[in-house]
Amino acid sequence: MREQIARVVSQFDQAGEFRRALTTLLELYTNHAYRAGQEVPSRPLLPSYHLPPLVIRQLEIELIAATRRDPVSALSITDLLWQSEYLEQRALAALMLGQVHLSQAEGVLERLQLWAVPEANRETLELILTRGTVRLRREGPDALIDLVREWFSVPRAAVQSIGLRALLPLIRDENFHNLPPVFDLLSPLLRKPAPTLFNDLQEALQALTERSPSETAFFIRQVAGGGTNPDLARLCRRVLPLFPPSQQDSLRAALRPRPTSEDTP
Repeated sequence: MREQIARVVSQFDQAGEFRRALTTLLELYTNHAYRAGQEVPSRPLLPSYHLPPLVIRQLEIELIAATRRDPVSALSITDLLWQSEYLEQRALAALMLGQVHLSQAEGVLERLQLWAVPEANRETLELILTRGTVRLRREGPDALIDLVREWFSVPRAAVQSIGLRALLPLIRDENFHNLPPVFDLLSPLLRKPAPTLFNDLQEALQALTERSPSETAFFIRQVAGGGTNPDLARLCRRVLPLFPPSQQDSLRAALRPRPTSEDTP
C-alpha cells in the first residue's frame, strides 16, 4: 500500500496525472461490500469509496508532506479533487488546502470563497471550513477574519451563515487567543439577530463561552444594552447554563427589559 501511495505522490507536480493515479488507487481499495446500517439516518451525502482507515491515514500523511514541499502544485491538485463527486477526494482537497504555505495565502482564500457557497451541502461546508482553514487559523488568522467580514457584509443570511460556520473552528482552536476581533464581528449580527441565524449564532456564543466565559459575559452585557431586544435576550438565555453561577445572575439582569420613559408614571 505504501509503495502504491508513493507512486501516486511521485506525480504530484502533474495535477492531471496525479488525479488519475489517485482515483485508480481509491477505486482499488474501495469497499464494494459496504452497506449502510439501518440506524444511519437518510440524508443527502456525497458518494463514498468507504476506504479502510489505514489507507486514508497513510494518504493524508503523504499528501500533507507533499503539500508542504510543493504548495503551488498542491493548489492545482485541490482544484481537480474538489470537482470530484466523491467525499474522499473532496476531503483530501480540503486537507491539502489547509496545509498550503501562507506564501500562497491569496490562492487559499480564493478557493475558500469559491468552494464555501450556500449551494454546498452541510457536509461539504464542514470539510472546507474546518480542514481547509488549518494553516490560516494558526498562522494568518487576520486574513481569515477579513474573509469572514466579507461574508458578513453580504445581505444574505445563507452567506452570513457560512461566515459563522467559519468562525467556529477558529474560536475552538486552542492556539488562537485573540477573541476581541471575533466579538467585534459578531456584534452587529447579535444586536438584531435574524431568526434564520439563531442556531449558528448560538453555536458561536457557546464556543466563545467555553473558551472564555468572562470575556463572553462582558460582551453579552455590552451587546444587550438595556435588554430592549427580545430576540437577542432569547438567544443569549440559551447559553446562560454554560456560565458559572456567579455570572448567570448578572447576565439575566442585563437581558431583562428595562422600563422606558413611556412606562414611567
